[in-house]
Amino acid sequence: MKYVTLQTIVRKYVTLQTEVMKYVTIHADEMKYVTLQTEVMRYVTIHADEMKYVTLQTEVMRYVTIHTDEMKYVTQQTSDE
Repeated sequence: MKYVTLQTIVRKYVTLQTEVMKYVTIHADEMKYVTLQTEVMRYVTIHADEMKYVTLQTEVMRYVTIHTDEMKYVTQQTSDE
């Protein structure tokens, strides 16, 4: 398991790179929408109410938990076994 935690200040664009996913772009528009774009997944758009937490599951990734406290923290967990 690998963990990636990053902190955003601008609260607009965040790009992180992992071994499983080439890149993930998170775009927050007025803290309403979160878009994850990777080469494995074409795109996933999540509408989070009050932007508290969002968990999505894919075949490649075990799960990805996005905990947004004013869009400060994004934690990602990928399987590396």
